[in-house]
Amino acid sequence: MNERRFYFIIALLVILAITLPYLYAVRAGGSEYVFGGFLINARDGNSYLAKMRQGWEGAWRFRLTYSPDPGEGVWFIYIFYLGLGHLARVLNVPLLLMFHLARLAGAVCLLWALTRLWRSLFLSPHHRKLAFAISALSSGLGWLGLPFGAFTSDLWVAETYPFLSTYTNPHFACSLALLVFLLVPKAPKSPKNTSQRAKKWSGFLWPFLGSFALSLMAPFGVVIVLLTKAVLLILKTVETRSEFWQKLVESEGFWSIVVIALGGLPVPIYELWAIHADPVYRAWNDQNLTPAPPLWDVFIALSPALVMSILGLRLAWKKDDRFRVLAVWAGTSLILLYVPWKLQRRFMMGLFIPLAGLTVLGIDWLKKRINIHYRTLVILFFVLSLPTNLILIFSGLHAAQTHAPNVYLSADEVQAFAWIEENVPPDALILTGPETGLYIPPHTGRRVLYGHPYETANAEAAKSTVTAFFTGETASAQAESLLRTRNIDYIFRGPREKELGQLPALSTLTPIFSNNTVHIYEMMP
Repeated sequence: MNERRFYFIIALLVILAITLPYLYAVRAGGSEYVFGGFLINARDGNSYLAKMRQGWEGAWRFRLTYSPDPGEGVWFIYIFYLGLGHLARVLNVPLLLMFHLARLAGAVCLLWALTRLWRSLFLSPHHRKLAFAISALSSGLGWLGLPFGAFTSDLWVAETYPFLSTYTNPHFACSLALLVFLLVPKAPKSPKNTSQRAKKWSGFLWPFLGSFALSLMAPFGVVIVLLTKAVLLILKTVETRSEFWQKLVESEGFWSIVVIALGGLPVPIYELWAIHADPVYRAWNDQNLTPAPPLWDVFIALSPALVMSILGLRLAWKKDDRFRVLAVWAGTSLILLYVPWKLQRRFMMGLFIPLAGLTVLGIDWLKKRINIHYRTLVILFFVLSLPTNLILIFSGLHAAQTHAPNVYLSADEVQAFAWIEENVPPDALILTGPETGLYIPPHTGRRVLYGHPYETANAEAAKSTVTAFFTGETASAQAESLLRTRNIDYIFRGPREKELGQLPALSTLTPIFSNNTVHIYEMMP
């Protein structure tokens, strides 16, 4: 098959697979339910939508709408979603639609970046097509663990896998596209001419801009790029065996690293300073823990690509130097994954991509040593690596069919949210149950006492407080004190809160809204 046609068919298949389930979910709600917009990881999806709402309201500084004290705001944090909110307002597009349009645009950019990567590495069109299909469609062996209760990383760490990234949210897809763009090896040099010399500065401008954009979406991606390039440069320089430092500083690779560092490091450095300078954001950041999965989990989640990559490592090292980027990229990420600090899992970002390229070499190596047809090996690989993504798609469709409460809102809840948006002051603080608290900021722009395990400061204590209130465990006098000391303005009691229990008996509440299943109360002065 023609190479361009092959890329188009695979890309179209990906776009349909990450779009049709969402369209089905929109239609499946009927008159009683409204699709919340997310088939996977609705918790983080709603938090991104809340950030977009801040942008839609005119903000360029991120504030903690999931906390009673939103802080003064910090520049550059979540600027991608704040910017999408501004764009949605300018274009008069609903926030949720803008989110998914950006997700599809990111998917297209990532698929294009993958074709560029494989075309720069493989001379054979057959190898290029196989690498593209593996990187765009495949995943790990997590499906094998499900019958035993194992929920491995390939089922939820979306930023590791191109397909799952494009299925989940826009900033994963866009940041992976930038990561690939910055790590694509350069083509071998041809004799210099005037036009090539004129392009020298543009050759540094695009990496600078790319690293700056990546730092705004995924600062850990900048670290992966810099360390990968630095290891490659050191290895190449060491091989000259003479004038190490002179050759290092004079090399084009050295200045490429400098340019990427200048573009990609200032924003993360500023963010670290700003967060630690503000006690509200410091408390928020301290509970943001993303430890690495266990080794057995990583092995299952990255195999069979990981196993085939190990087989292809020697072949990659012996081939053109450009193939080393795959080995160093994968190795660097795996080492960073177990460096002892609280955000280890962030370094799984894009890890499946270099493994996909090494898998192609691994299949070549295996074909030469066992009596199995090449096509049989390829088919076997896809039989093992496709089911996880298929399960994720069908689980989303099942959630849509059954109107799962983490995927759908009731029509009454949506009506109540619309009333809040129209009638409640913008700076109001609303007390809801722990589940409803996730939806108030993105759908109304109002703050909640608790709504998110990471974006609510002191989240565990806040969750315990609201749970005790709605289960009736809090005595009336204590409940009264809670409402006063926390400066609660309104109480939202919908179907999710009613499942918890009864409200404490309070005389200071005035009912101001009700429909079939939702009641909203205002605190008396």
